[in-house]
Amino acid sequence: MTERIGVGVIGCGGISGTHLTNLLTINNVEVRVVCDIREEAARRRAEQFSVPYWVTDYEAVLADDRVRTVLVLVPQGFHSQIVIAAARAGKHIFCEKPMAMSVEQCRQMNEEVKKSGLCLQIGYVMRFSRDAQKIKEWLPQIGQPVFVRDSWAMTRGSPARWIHDADMGGGPLWENSHWLDFYNWLLGTPKRVYARLAKLKPDETTAFDTTLLIVDYQDGHEAFWSECWALPGFGWGLIRYRKVRPHLDLIGPKGSIHFPDPEGRAVSALFLHEFGDEPVETHPWESDWGATADGYRQELIHFFDCVRSGKEPICSGRDGQWAIEVAEGAVRSHFSGQPISLPLT
Repeated sequence: MTERIGVGVIGCGGISGTHLTNLLTINNVEVRVVCDIREEAARRRAEQFSVPYWVTDYEAVLADDRVRTVLVLVPQGFHSQIVIAAARAGKHIFCEKPMAMSVEQCRQMNEEVKKSGLCLQIGYVMRFSRDAQKIKEWLPQIGQPVFVRDSWAMTRGSPARWIHDADMGGGPLWENSHWLDFYNWLLGTPKRVYARLAKLKPDETTAFDTTLLIVDYQDGHEAFWSECWALPGFGWGLIRYRKVRPHLDLIGPKGSIHFPDPEGRAVSALFLHEFGDEPVETHPWESDWGATADGYRQELIHFFDCVRSGKEPICSGRDGQWAIEVAEGAVRSHFSGQPISLPLT
């Protein structure tokens, strides 16, 4: 019989509702305790999801012998200290993205997890999304090298104001580093980054809110990403009638992949030169930003499978570190005005 795994959830913000909902649907998993420094948030989640215990100190979660795994869902400025403490306490760890606020913090987290022989998975949900998986499935058909162009949202940014703080949230370059991980997953190891960043939001914020980024990859691929969270105020509201969706194009020597499709619909489309101007395959895009709802459940199922089997997650701590290598390199590039070489190992 498969053993029942006790779970502690550390952080009861917005994303915790999604993860707790999915945890209740996974066999042989039991949420033992939820934790948040805000007593009301912890109590509310415990009552909402019938969790037997709630606490306000994460150390109490780590000291609980009934808890074998923890989900770290706090703001990213606190990820490193909690993940390191969890590894020292012998807990397997699912850590929401981004992994940490610096490459050095990522290294420390990975070293501690490696010493403990534990599982660390980073919550880049696009790797588990049917929309993103379809892009990866199609990619070999268009040949290589590939040029990727991704023009993303123009928004007010996150309603969580701390995300707009340079030290705690990092703005879109950190908070929406889903896309940096997505490129790394598609294209391999990044070798160089060039970026121009800006702080254009009129509100009192400290993180860069506008990004133009070019990443070179070892296999000759190139990726371009742009995003802006500089509209006044907070919240995901956009210019009227505009969607929170990317305009994604992947161009290769044998064909191309596009989202939206040529008609502007929420459909990704694969074109191959040998078949002319009509797509050879299309895929209805479930989520505006490419992360299907079931992706959150699938990433947790994968995490618990890795805990039981001892295998490395498909989004490991090293993968999480690579996204921060690119983000940190982008900031260095902005201030230097030059491309920044990234480590190749």
